[in-house]
Amino acid sequence: MSSSMSLAGLLLVCAAVATFVDVVSSHSEAFATTSAGFGLRLRGAGPQAEDVTIARGFSSRGSARFSSQESSSFSSSTMWLSMAAALAGATLSARHRFLTQSRALSPEAEERKRRFRLLEASRKPRRSFTRHVKTYGGNGPPRAPRWLPGWQPDPNDEKQKNLSPLPKPRYGPACPPWMTYERWQTFGANVKCRSIRWWKRSFDSNGNRRINPKETYTIAKAIDIIFDMYNDSPSEMDPTLECMMRMALDPKYPDQQIRLNISLPHGTGQAKRVAVFCPPDEEEEVLKMGAYKAGKTLQDELEQEEFDFDVLIAKPAMMPALAKLGKILGPRRLMPSPKSGTVVQDLQAGIQNWLGGGAIELRNNSCMMVGCACGKISMGKQKCIENFRAVLKGLADKAPPGAVDKKVFWKVIYLGSTQTPSMRIAESEWPNHSKGGGAGGGGIVKK
Repeated sequence: MSSSMSLAGLLLVCAAVATFVDVVSSHSEAFATTSAGFGLRLRGAGPQAEDVTIARGFSSRGSARFSSQESSSFSSSTMWLSMAAALAGATLSARHRFLTQSRALSPEAEERKRRFRLLEASRKPRRSFTRHVKTYGGNGPPRAPRWLPGWQPDPNDEKQKNLSPLPKPRYGPACPPWMTYERWQTFGANVKCRSIRWWKRSFDSNGNRRINPKETYTIAKAIDIIFDMYNDSPSEMDPTLECMMRMALDPKYPDQQIRLNISLPHGTGQAKRVAVFCPPDEEEEVLKMGAYKAGKTLQDELEQEEFDFDVLIAKPAMMPALAKLGKILGPRRLMPSPKSGTVVQDLQAGIQNWLGGGAIELRNNSCMMVGCACGKISMGKQKCIENFRAVLKGLADKAPPGAVDKKVFWKVIYLGSTQTPSMRIAESEWPNHSKGGGAGGGGIVKK
């Protein structure tokens, strides 16, 4: 395609040069060229006119002079040559435009191409620290742990020839009876490299899966299954209930990006350290409200890029002073913003809202994924259900302007917990994201 465009441009240039020579030669009495030096000399029309040399060559071994009759025939030939060159150049240019337009992708193809690029960008290379290296080996196919019942050394691995089986894992809980070496071989790599706690919570006592990855679950059913997992395999700490959502939006458009604040009815169960950016003379007063740091102490630590707090709030009057720290706070997602609820008029209410974990901030990443914590398992089933429904309802009510008129707001919603498999939530549980919100819309706007 580039060669055809170059040829078209060359033909158009030749046509222009030929037209210029034709015009000049038609007003001259004679036309002469120097063949050896590529010189071009024009002689004036009058008897006393001086010659004009356009380009001088290296030598002048001779020149050809044309009579007026020969000059007119030369002018006719150059005119036809210029017309032919211009016609050829225009034809090639039209052909280039036609091929370019015909190769343009349809909107559906462009959308598929864009989604493919986002998917490729979200995929990260597999690294050895994604699994326990000492137990399952580094990159490549997982290595069977030696504490599996019926373990046998791999004949293709020279390092395992002199190894013997282990009676039990060196740390953590014991392996479930149904997980033998033969059963371990039947799983994929995503199951083989899991922890023993994950196996106990994903499978029942007989080795059957608790959930089907291809099925969808209601919120109440999913939380019931998660609580049953922890009843069979208790955790030493208080697990966190987490959700992950993939939105049907485009992050490159500002009116479709998500950054908002949601208040949970029962909080997240996680205490947060709240810092307040305020004048030095208000430091003592703000600390009495429950702030972790404030005033001059906070300003000095920000200048030294020391961050030991979770949330930073400020009044609108203090935002110009924080502007110079935007490059430091922005990448760490600590810059106060009205959308996230960290720019407040009442510091007392703002501190209490964030201090108890009742407020959470939702933000999308480059792949339009939004995740957050919905509570603790110690809260009980009912409070966890209410918190999760509050997350979906708050996100639907505060949908960005570019998403209100979209038919689909969510692509998929998953709910899970610490060291448990995630379950896909049914679309019937998705709230309506149209103006005014409402439950039971299935994430679809009714036109």
